[in-house]
Amino acid sequence: MTRTLHLLDAENLARTSHCTPESVLDSYTRYTELFEPRPTDLRIIAASHHNAGAVFFGWSSLSFQALMRSGPDGAELALIEACLDQIDNLNVSHVVIGSGDGLFVDLVLELQRRGISVTVVGFEGHISARLRLAANQTFLLRETDVLEGAHYAVA
Repeated sequence: MTRTLHLLDAENLARTSHCTPESVLDSYTRYTELFEPRPTDLRIIAASHHNAGAVFFGWSSLSFQALMRSGPDGAELALIEACLDQIDNLNVSHVVIGSGDGLFVDLVLELQRRGISVTVVGFEGHISARLRLAANQTFLLRETDVLEGAHYAVA
């Protein structure tokens, strides 16, 4: 059996470094509409310590490995390290990176070198050009007015 591993940069997906329950719920809704949860999927979600409560509670209806690391690029670095530490034991054929941060480019290239397909999901205008070019597939989430009930579009 092969699996998909989702690496989720919670603050990047919530579009804020100060997550609220509303911003986390919005990111959860957008992501799960795009990638319907499957029981075989694996998820690693990272956030800084001051966002951990809102993030981990907001995503709690899914099973995931929770990582906390603060400081510059803390969540991103935690996701990269966890992926590289665990990838060989997970029987993963596809990795989805929920972030537009260019820091993930080297990870994408390493995963592809190992024969693993990589999809990147992030907000339009907030995905590194290098990351977009490196990924096998990219989904762009568009900013919308959540209060009016509008949903993002996948480009």
